[in-house]
Amino acid sequence: MTELLSHALFLPVLTLTVIGLMFAAFVSELYASVKSGAAAGKDLRAVYKETLDKLTPKYGQWVIFNHCMPFDVTRAYDEATKFPDPRIWTAERDIEMWKALET
Repeated sequence: MTELLSHALFLPVLTLTVIGLMFAAFVSELYASVKSGAAAGKDLRAVYKETLDKLTPKYGQWVIFNHCMPFDVTRAYDEATKFPDPRIWTAERDIEMWKALET
């Protein structure tokens, strides 16, 4: 019974470890792409498009990938440019982000 229990506990821990490593890789790749684009003087829309194109082949199958990318890239762009600390997300800021990405 103890051996069965240890195996039953091992799989969830292993799964969480793998998910954690995948998420860490995603964040690192996302920030590297955004930082590179921002350093090149590109605007948010261009950086978003490039980052989305780079990460979609590897992470695009994640259920909420497309939904979260605008927010993830915007936050990373903030950090890579002039806002090292997170800003409060407001309705106005949401509208600004969508205008920047869609126009």
